[in-house]
Amino acid sequence: MNKIAFFITTVCLIMTFNAVAQDTMQTFLKFSRPQTIGLYVAPEFSYGQLRGSMTSFGGASAMFLMNKKWALGATAQMNLKENFVPKILNSLAVQSFFIGGKIEYTPKPNARIHASFPLIIGTGEASIDSVGTKDNDSFEEDKGSVEDSPEYGAENSRTNAFMLVQPGIHLEANLMRYAKFYVGVNYRLSFLIDNQTTLLPANTLQGFSIAAGLKLGLFDFKLHRKKTISTNGSN
Repeated sequence: MNKIAFFITTVCLIMTFNAVAQDTMQTFLKFSRPQTIGLYVAPEFSYGQLRGSMTSFGGASAMFLMNKKWALGATAQMNLKENFVPKILNSLAVQSFFIGGKIEYTPKPNARIHASFPLIIGTGEASIDSVGTKDNDSFEEDKGSVEDSPEYGAENSRTNAFMLVQPGIHLEANLMRYAKFYVGVNYRLSFLIDNQTTLLPANTLQGFSIAAGLKLGLFDFKLHRKKTISTNGSN
């Protein structure tokens, strides 16, 4: 019995000394403290697909940056041409916008030219208007076919809501400390979440786009500045 008690006591003491000797908790996942942070805005112009045809988009992002590599924030975009008419819809004009959260990873941000990988997850809307944004003359020519459509009603417009996911790959250049320029390609996936018209199906916002923009802000504010040592050895 005494031997068992002695063994248990010895094991407990070893475990206690081992725990005291460890400076930090051992974990499976390790997160390093951020060394730098940043904040920037990014106006962007893109040209891409909307309801199967190509049109221009404009928008902007506001992003928080950590360690120059990881950016997290929000973005919003809309198509710029008010009377944009996809070929498949003849005289029906389409307007769209989307907003969402954005995350971007940049593996080598210090290189003059480098790649970045943005990802947007958000929601958007597309509306179709059979009257408002078209010239009266061109509308009158197709009015009969529009009124015959089951989608034509008292309001003359319908809006569908979508969920979207947009990954991309961008090529980025460090112009100066407070400005970067980028170009790249994106592919947007869209999923219908609110259906008011069959003329705007689930893939309305889906498709490729090419993009160009600027990043303007502070990218490398140091959180832990090194202390300078004078020649006489004092701080």
